[in-house]
Amino acid sequence: MKGPFVAITTPFTSDGIDVSALKAHASWMVDNGINGIVVCGTTGEAATMSVEEKILAMNSVVEAVGERVKVIGGAGSNSTAAALKEIKTIGENTNVDALMSVVPYYNKPSQRGILAHFRKIADLSPKPIVIYNVPGRTVVGMTVKTMSELASHSNIIGIKEASGNLVDAPLLFSAVAGKVAVFSGDDATAPAFIATGGDGVISVVGNAAPNLMATLCSAAALGDRKTLVQHLPRLVRLHKRMFSAPNPIPAKIAVSMLGFGSSMTRLPMVPLFSEEEQSYREAFRELGVTR
Repeated sequence: MKGPFVAITTPFTSDGIDVSALKAHASWMVDNGINGIVVCGTTGEAATMSVEEKILAMNSVVEAVGERVKVIGGAGSNSTAAALKEIKTIGENTNVDALMSVVPYYNKPSQRGILAHFRKIADLSPKPIVIYNVPGRTVVGMTVKTMSELASHSNIIGIKEASGNLVDAPLLFSAVAGKVAVFSGDDATAPAFIATGGDGVISVVGNAAPNLMATLCSAAALGDRKTLVQHLPRLVRLHKRMFSAPNPIPAKIAVSMLGFGSSMTRLPMVPLFSEEEQSYREAFRELGVTR
């Protein structure tokens, strides 16, 4: 539970999941320095997948790379009961190392409500839990105090902190030190996050540039300023491109360029116009997206 992880895209076909492309993509990323894969996260379009599809995707990635790296599955809901049902089903039918569960979205619970939600999940989950703070998508986020309290639970092993808030990050590292792994969920600020005490990143850019993320994670952890200065500009440019349209539309274009399935997304995500997609392809080529 350290270093560069990637929230892998899910390659779709008109009939379901392109399992061979998913496995090949996961293997290629691990071959290029990635320490772990998160399956069916936001970037994997979990919100539009059935539980059966999630189980298939998770088991496929475990089969491809599970003996070499950690595999984490996404399982969450804004209903605690629904989240628990999904977590139990996935936990009992996959061999993932842990499950990542997001702060309840839409309901806008209080911090007490968030604590109660995650404690209930952690109490009953058959797998260890990584809690996922992403206020840009859930409206309400966890405070450092809430994350610190949850870090004391024996079945919570990690935090994905995707707020991009570097000001409070050192407070979080201090509060949970020795209890759980803390991952950045924001590529652009991940090197600074790691350099000041974070354990790693759960990356989107790593789908297309795994070696770059591995290099930057290592340099940040070692305080290698020269390497950071050399490679950070490329990360920033890739990050800006990846997030200049709704995630994971640009990421899936980049992944399709690498030969790992199509760029197909599911509604309500819609494809870019052909001229737009071509501009993304040209930009990614210029940024060295290649096998």
